Amino acid sequence: TDAYKALNFDKDDDFAISFWYSGNISQSIATTTQNALITKRGVQDTLILNKKTRKRELKEQNLMRNRYPFDIQVYNHPAGKTTNGKIRLRRSDGVTTYSSASATQCTGSQFHIVAQKSSSYLELWIDGTREIHSLDPVPNEVRNQSKLMFGSLNTSLSESLSGSLDEIRIYNQPLNET
Repeated sequence: TDAYKALNFDKDDDFAISFWYSGNISQSIATTTQNALITKRGVQDTLILNKKTRKRELKEQNLMRNRYPFDIQVYNHPAGKTTNGKIRLRRSDGVTTYSSASATQCTGSQFHIVAQKSSSYLELWIDGTREIHSLDPVPNEVRNQSKLMFGSLNTSLSESLSGSLDEIRIYNQPLNET
């Protein structure tokens, strides 16, 4: 999926996001307690009028969305020793926000991660083990106009990842256990 095209999932849509993650114990940008892995929370194209050329142009804007279909993050060292490296899955309709973190601390090697919505459940899998299986408490619409971002919340590189993402796959259905 092209990072500069809108990718939205409706509140009732099933989906799966599968990828490999490798990161260090400490992140180079640690101004917050988490760093972005894959998100639809922070960048949007806005149509503006260029006064010099008198033409309409698209301009990227860094915005902080409070409604998003998914937000996958890794906790970094300011979060503390027991939380550092845990993967956090979030989803919000602007009123109700779901947030849950893995038990596994993903530091020091590669980890296969799957975040998905399957029927009424949100799930997070790490290396084939289901870490999160929770009813989706978000009752309203989650779509937004933000761009799909990999390794950063926005173009100013806030919450940027020190590590790597590989073999990213996005599906319009949940994956099964096999």
